[in-house]
Amino acid sequence: MIWKGVEFPIAVLFLAGFGGASAAGVHLAVFLFTSNQELARLEQLPVVSAAGLRDSTTGREVLIEGRIDERSPVAESGLVAYHVEQLRENSDGDLEWRTTETIAPPLLVLLADGPVQVSGDYSLRNPPAEVTMSSDLRHTGFPVHTPLIAIGMIVDGLEGPELRAEFIAEGTRANFIAQAQTFAVSGAWVGGILSGIGVLLLAIGAVVLMRRNLR
Repeated sequence: MIWKGVEFPIAVLFLAGFGGASAAGVHLAVFLFTSNQELARLEQLPVVSAAGLRDSTTGREVLIEGRIDERSPVAESGLVAYHVEQLRENSDGDLEWRTTETIAPPLLVLLADGPVQVSGDYSLRNPPAEVTMSSDLRHTGFPVHTPLIAIGMIVDGLEGPELRAEFIAEGTRANFIAQAQTFAVSGAWVGGILSGIGVLLLAIGAVVLMRRNLR
């Protein structure tokens, strides 16, 4: 008799669980689709040298691979480009690091055949260094000599062609692609698991409701 009284609430819970798992799966699928698009774009972009960039047409999207030149301006933290992160309380009352500002100045990237000027206002991916400024303040970003890739569009600068970067990321093009591929595979597995859980919860909820309606 107790089971009969709780069948309907249990069914509702299972159906709600299905909805939650399905929504999570949809959000993950959209995110993975976007990530895969970026991965395909990254694989197709040409890697240009300093000479190649100077000789290229303005407006062309390219990828460069090099190191941050020591002539780039360095902040007090020893970083060139970085996130300013502060320790703040979230809605649950727990402390967490939050990015309050991103410093992305123009920088000089040294390629195999010479330097390339990168204009400011880009996003940061995989920042390798973390510098504690105080108990509730830190900087995470890129110090001088960090190996990196930058993707962007060739534009006319004050001293010739330069790269208006969309983002910079630590490492090489090959490493970045490998990481993106690993993430895509892992995300696909998680998406499959969420979809499976959603189908299972839907089936259980439907069975419980059918049993209740047959009485």
